[in-house]
Amino acid sequence: MKDFSVAHAKTSDLKSLVEVLESTGWFDGRIDTSEQNIKIAEKTLKKLLSDPRTLFLVVRDKQEAVGFISVHFVPYLMLSGEEAFVSELFVKDTHRSKGIGSMLLTAGVQAARSRGCKRMHLINSRARDSYKRGFYAKHGWQERQYAASFILDLYDKTREPEPGK
Repeated sequence: MKDFSVAHAKTSDLKSLVEVLESTGWFDGRIDTSEQNIKIAEKTLKKLLSDPRTLFLVVRDKQEAVGFISVHFVPYLMLSGEEAFVSELFVKDTHRSKGIGSMLLTAGVQAARSRGCKRMHLINSRARDSYKRGFYAKHGWQERQYAASFILDLYDKTREPEPGK
């Protein structure tokens, strides 16, 4: 597919990864590219890249990362094995509809299968274009009607500024 290739992310991809997130428009006003926050992001990326239970892949257009996926492998007693959780899948706005998201999702599924995962899981906002276009459904994913997604914000706003604020 053109000049696109899937590869393991590197810390040197950080600038491109931030550009991918900024381009989505999904995080308007929440991405802080100050030196302090870039250092925090770099530390987080290094942690992800060194974690044996995390797969962090990028698609590159020549040298620039234009999309990425983060997959976490979580052991579940009830499954007698691991579940792969896709926590992030983003493609730069200028590179959408070129098969990059499909390349990343396919690579994530292949990795989960090779690890012997019992299932995969992700959360997709109904407000996202990918949901409205049925991106995941087109790839065989099924929306669970019986489950709800909950979050509990544990961020301590008194100690340090929230990332992106």
